[in-house]
Amino acid sequence: MNDRPRKEKLVVVQYCSTGFEAEALVVLLADHGIMAYAEGTNVAANVYKDTRNTIPVRVRETQLELARLTIEDARADAAELDWNAVDVGERVDRIKLATD
Repeated sequence: MNDRPRKEKLVVVQYCSTGFEAEALVVLLADHGIMAYAEGTNVAANVYKDTRNTIPVRVRETQLELARLTIEDARADAAELDWNAVDVGERVDRIKLATD
């Protein structure tokens, strides 16, 4: 999933601020058949980087527009999610929540 494609130009679809965010984006795109590559997502790279969005997520140039649309759709779906209607299961901890 995170192997660089050969022979086709890679372009940045988005810059991410953390390795976790970059890898999540790679997984999202892969789930939609878009091969993506995130640079600098190893632990050492994340410890010393600055806080700006500096981790590029790259896709094949021929899939750039599809990748952008996929990201936009995912953001729209996330914005509409009603967490009160989502069954996340039973709590397994005893940490007091602000609503308790």
